[in-house]
Amino acid sequence: MNVGFNNEISPITLRIKDAKKEKSYQYHCNSSSLLWFRLAIVLGVTLYLSFCIVDYFLFSTLLFDFLKIRLFIVLPVVILSFILTYWRDYPKYAQWINIFAIVVSSSGIIGMAIIGRQHPEISRSYAGLVPYFLYIYAFLRIRFVHGTIIGTSLYIIYTLVEWYILKTPFNIFIANTFYMGASNFAGILISYLLEYQGKNEYLLQEKLEKLTLTDAMTGLYNRYYYNNYSCKDIQRFLDGIKKGNIRERRSSNITPTNYGLVLLDIDHFKKINDTYGHDIGDSVLINLAELLKKQVCNSDDILRWGGEEFLIILKSIQNDDLGSFVRKIGSCIENLEFHLPDGTMIQTKCSIGCLSIPFGDVDNLDKLIKYTDDALYRSKKSGRNKGYQATFSKGTCKFIELMWH
Repeated sequence: MNVGFNNEISPITLRIKDAKKEKSYQYHCNSSSLLWFRLAIVLGVTLYLSFCIVDYFLFSTLLFDFLKIRLFIVLPVVILSFILTYWRDYPKYAQWINIFAIVVSSSGIIGMAIIGRQHPEISRSYAGLVPYFLYIYAFLRIRFVHGTIIGTSLYIIYTLVEWYILKTPFNIFIANTFYMGASNFAGILISYLLEYQGKNEYLLQEKLEKLTLTDAMTGLYNRYYYNNYSCKDIQRFLDGIKKGNIRERRSSNITPTNYGLVLLDIDHFKKINDTYGHDIGDSVLINLAELLKKQVCNSDDILRWGGEEFLIILKSIQNDDLGSFVRKIGSCIENLEFHLPDGTMIQTKCSIGCLSIPFGDVDNLDKLIKYTDDALYRSKKSGRNKGYQATFSKGTCKFIELMWH
C-alpha cells in the first residue's frame, strides 16, 4: 500500500484541503459504496445475532431484558439504515446515518452491560466489543475523524462503566481494557490508511481525468470533454424542449434562458506562426484563452476546438443577448495586444459564428454545430473580423451580420 504523503490532504484530519474536492469525494465514495454499505449492515445484523446466541447460553436469565433492547431499539435502527440505502439522497447523508446507527447500537451494548451488572461474568463477554471496533472502522467506512471520536468515546465510556458500575474484577478489567484498547487502536490505523489511500487515489484519478479532458497548452476543455460531457448536457436541454419544459417556462413569469453556441477562429493565425514562430503563436493562443475565460460565467464551457478555433458553450443567455456577447468578444480580441521582446506589437482579429438554442425545430446537435460552422464560414468569406448569427425562421436558416469595429 502506498502511504507516501499527499500535500493536498491534511495529515491529521485527512480532509482534502480543497473543500469542493472533499465534498465531491465524500459524495463519490458514498455513491459508489452502496452495495458495500448494505453488506456491512447485513454483517452488523449477523454480529448482533451471534451476540444473541452467546447470551442465550451464558445469560439466559437476562435474555429477555437483552432482547428488548436489541429488538425494539437497535435492530429497528439497523433495518432503517438498510432501507435508507435505497433513498435517492442517501449518498449526501450516509455518514450521519451510519454514525447514528453506531451510536444507537453501541449505547445498546453499554445498556445491556449495565442491566447485567449483577452478573460479574458478563464483563468477560463484552470483550466482544473488540470485533465491533473493527466493524466501525473497516466496514462502515466512517470518516477517520468521526470513527476515531466515536470508537474512542465508546472505549472510554465502556471502561468507566466496567470499573465504576460493573465493578469488574481487576484482572478481567485490565484484560478487557487491553483487548478493547488494542482493537480500537488497530481500527484507527486501518481507518486512517483506508481513507488516505482512497483520497490519494481519488485525487490522482482526478488529475488524470483533467489531463484527458483539457488541452495541455491552453488549459481549456478539448474534443474529448465535448463528446463525453458537453454533448450530453446540450442533449438534456434539447430533450427538455421536446418534453415541453421550455415552452411551459416561456409561458410562465420566469424569464427564459437559452443555450448559445459560439465558434471563434483567429484570423490569419498561420501568418503569425510563419512570421514570428510557433512559440509566439502558442503564446497568442494561451493569452487568448485567458481572455475568453474572463468573459464567460463559471458554468459555461470553453473548448479548444482545433488549431486556432475555439468553441464557447453558453448555458444561460437570452436570445437577444447573444449578438451583444459576440460583439464584446470580437472587440476584446481586436483590442488585445501582444508585445514581443524586440518591441514588436501583434494585434489579433477573429471571425465568429454563433446561434441560439432552441434553433427552430432542429434537435440534432451535429446539425446545430454545422449551422454554427456555416455562420463562421460566412464571416471568413465576407471579409473576416466580424461575426454572423444563424437564425431559424419559417423553416429557413438565415444569417445576421454582427460588427464590432
